[in-house]
Amino acid sequence: MKKERVQNSKPLSLIKEIEQAAEVLAPIWPLTNFVAVNPLWDLRDLGFHGAIRYARQYLGIDGYLPESLADLAIKQSRLISKDIDEATIEANILAEQYQKEIEPLEMVLPSQLIDHIHGTQLSTMIEEEMAKWCASFLTASDKNAENGFYDYWRRHVVIDPAARKIVGKKEHKSLGAFGETPLIAITKALEDLKAPQELHIQLFRLTLTRLLGWAGHAKWRSQWADPSHPGPKLYLDSLLAVGLVYEAVVANALKTTEITSVKTNASCPPLTHEPKRKRATTKDNSNRSGWEALSQLSPDRQSAVILRAYENHYRDELLTIIESKSSCESSSEFSNEPTTASVQAIFCIDVRSEGIRRQLEATDIAGEIETYGFAGFFGIPANFAAFGESTPIPLSPVLLQPTISSYEVPNQDNGSSLKRRMAISEVERASYSAFERTRHGATSAYVLAEATGVAAGAIAIARTISPRGYASIRSFARGQRSGPISTHIEIGDRNESFTIDEQVNMAENTLRAIGLIGNFAPIVLVCGHGSSTENNAFFSAFHCGACGGNRGANSARIFATILNTSDVRTGLTGRGIAIPDSTIFIAGEHDTSIDLVTLLDTQNATLTHKSEIESLKQALIQAGEKLAQERVRSLPGAPAGGGTAHVARRASDWAQITPEWGLARNAAMIIGPRSTTAGLDLNRRTFLHSYNASIDPDGTLLTAILTAPMVVAHWINAQYYFSSVDAATFSAGDKVAHNVVGDTGVILGAGGDLMVGLTRQSLFDQDMAYHEPMRLLTLVEAPIERIEQVIDANQILQQLFNGAWVHLVARENKDSRWMIRSTARQWYPWQNSPEHDEKA
Repeated sequence: MKKERVQNSKPLSLIKEIEQAAEVLAPIWPLTNFVAVNPLWDLRDLGFHGAIRYARQYLGIDGYLPESLADLAIKQSRLISKDIDEATIEANILAEQYQKEIEPLEMVLPSQLIDHIHGTQLSTMIEEEMAKWCASFLTASDKNAENGFYDYWRRHVVIDPAARKIVGKKEHKSLGAFGETPLIAITKALEDLKAPQELHIQLFRLTLTRLLGWAGHAKWRSQWADPSHPGPKLYLDSLLAVGLVYEAVVANALKTTEITSVKTNASCPPLTHEPKRKRATTKDNSNRSGWEALSQLSPDRQSAVILRAYENHYRDELLTIIESKSSCESSSEFSNEPTTASVQAIFCIDVRSEGIRRQLEATDIAGEIETYGFAGFFGIPANFAAFGESTPIPLSPVLLQPTISSYEVPNQDNGSSLKRRMAISEVERASYSAFERTRHGATSAYVLAEATGVAAGAIAIARTISPRGYASIRSFARGQRSGPISTHIEIGDRNESFTIDEQVNMAENTLRAIGLIGNFAPIVLVCGHGSSTENNAFFSAFHCGACGGNRGANSARIFATILNTSDVRTGLTGRGIAIPDSTIFIAGEHDTSIDLVTLLDTQNATLTHKSEIESLKQALIQAGEKLAQERVRSLPGAPAGGGTAHVARRASDWAQITPEWGLARNAAMIIGPRSTTAGLDLNRRTFLHSYNASIDPDGTLLTAILTAPMVVAHWINAQYYFSSVDAATFSAGDKVAHNVVGDTGVILGAGGDLMVGLTRQSLFDQDMAYHEPMRLLTLVEAPIERIEQVIDANQILQQLFNGAWVHLVARENKDSRWMIRSTARQWYPWQNSPEHDEKA
């Protein structure tokens, strides 16, 4: 949930101006809780195309498919005439997004004007200095940084000789003379620059976007982070204050002390950031249907048509697969007949779950298995404290605020292992703290390197020669130190209880959302997911987005614990959801890098369901092996015929830059019964959310799905999209050149801006694009009228669907035609084409 940092000392007007200026920034979460986000989310009311035009002024982005990818798609018949024809019609509907007036950029920074006139590089020098101070502040001790970034910079910059190269010796000390707080400094800088009120927001935005990464981190800290989040606090006002002070001092030193509009200052450099496109994709197709009309459009509209055609082609292939191949419907899904399933498994909607669900359903070891999809926090927004950890972590999408507390507590049967574990944990924490202090010390770091160099070298050799062997030895050593520890989950704040009624409410909402309200199997598996990788700064990007970038195992454990509570089951029975005493909920976690599903907290379950659990374990192993064989075919450098051994080695290899593909190639979200897609190979590209429209007459459940899980899926999809099409702006670049800045993020090389978005190795196989950049396609199986009612009642859905951020296709049931929704709120029937029939 977005948070606002309140400081009563700030004039409200200035706060609002800073917030408006930051709308073009994407918030950047720390590495330990990486969150994929639409980088233009705060511009969503402009529509997809309008937001790109507006952001281009400040960020220089293109926003559309690179020409090379579009050309390749045409050569491979990934784009055909039918796609272009339909997309051209749709582009005309969206014409207002291209023609609508957007606020033009009317100014440049003083340093940019000076550079343009005198051929200097002051602007670049200021950016480098600001980046240097950001990195220094974020890795400073808490005591040294306790008064914030502006205070830290102000105290140190006046003794920094590098600043003299920018402002000169005479003006050096004046950098620290703009007041004691960011607010005072901003106000004085505006006065010195004689900035007119109407240009404040543009001035602020230009100042912040020169360091898109550090400003993105500051936006996260200012608007999204919990106030208690540890570490130095870099806020937007402090970063803005530092940037404006540099500009004011430089302008004063060179007697350029007035901010003016380009309309009144002919000396200003050009402000346009037009994309460098020729759209040669049309030259060899001018005699083909659709292409001639396309060539008459502006470059932006050509790009929009080609993008939509590219997306429509995938949509048609997906719908053709669903329509033409018989689905393997479960005989008991959403039925009143007794279930024949031995296991029902609830997985996260993550696209990687599509593969494990499909493979698990195809096994016959554990009898019939039904699978369901729900966001990986399973409807329980919780703060979770692991055993031995004092700081809880949030297990929920960032759009939600955790409302309950949960704890991992050791069981009573641990004996001496528990005491050894606690003692070893204390020693490990103290040792790690001392190691980090020494490693970051100005001189002690060199002593540490000398003292540990031989041992570190031996470990490095072992990790390189035999990654799996080293990982096995390390795991064995950890286990030998303390012995196995069994734990369980306790739910509810230790001072304020999480009532049974509240637990019943949350459990009911989740079960009804996926349509599992009766016919329970003997075992219900609740399966979260996480990813095991080595030497990977972006490890949390592979974890569960619905769990706030954390592993999903504990969310599964929390939900299973609630559903196994007798009082909760009694409450559910009173609401029409009767769970038999013979049914047990078991938590599990799918490790997506090695395709292994581990069952958790099975101590009590083995007393009553021992044989069933053993069969389930074997089915999960078989499904994982099949999925590993499937995945290795697309992994860079994987040997032909590789499987579980290869993915296990890959996950433990500290030199591996692509341990797995994550959510690359994500393209669609399907909201409906599993019978719509069961038995179909969707290539791990679809978010699958279970939904039964027949038990949701007023659209309450559909509203919850579209406004939360679908928005999260859109954020993920948009992050992958923009990281692919505008890698220079929205991608974190090459992992090989990364340097990690504490827990904050990464920079390329020795310094500079914090990198934004996903790494190149998450998107490309060397120079070939692996991810196909497309906006999210959402398929819903529900009455059209109900869907429109839900959209009409929610502004965010109106912005996403009417603004062309997300495409929507729906049908009422399996006997109905698929209908496509235009941005003009009109529905028209989907028409298949022979080209797609041949591929089905």
